[in-house]
Amino acid sequence: MRILAFIVLLLVVSFPALAGVEGNANENEKSAGKTFLPLANEFGMEEYVFAGRATPISILYEYLPKGQNVDSWKDMATMTLYAPSPKPEETLTKIIDGTKKALEGKIKNSRVYGSGISKVGFFEYEIGTGSITEHSLNMTWLVAPGMVGVFQVQKRDGKPTQETKDQFLELVKKTANPQ
Repeated sequence: MRILAFIVLLLVVSFPALAGVEGNANENEKSAGKTFLPLANEFGMEEYVFAGRATPISILYEYLPKGQNVDSWKDMATMTLYAPSPKPEETLTKIIDGTKKALEGKIKNSRVYGSGISKVGFFEYEIGTGSITEHSLNMTWLVAPGMVGVFQVQKRDGKPTQETKDQFLELVKKTANPQ
């Protein structure tokens, strides 16, 4: 995973702009989002469609299956990167704890795997109502020294298959226990 983070930093500096990627991110930030496309591809998300500032210290990347769009998607993967922190383990813990608090009453399953810099938070939850109910699988970890990332696979108006849940949980476990 640390190699992936190094690649992200290289891509921020070196990739040209990506036409067709929506959002308010600058050109370098948009280019960096392409780094996570292989991860999104593992869950059937073939198109990188959006890069935008979620907060002043985070950027959100969105990926969809072919044929879906940001306005009416049914399946989506997102990657949120937080600005590097001088206390990464503390930041990681705050984001995991903050997620747990923000989703109180909506969490179907959660667990923290590993410890220290290998700690990975996992959440499965539902938010929204009716046709915009979103079922999410969420993984929070240190993607690079000092940098926290949150990867999610989301499904609207339905739940992910058991195969998708198993695949996601396997990713979480491998991230917490790299071999």
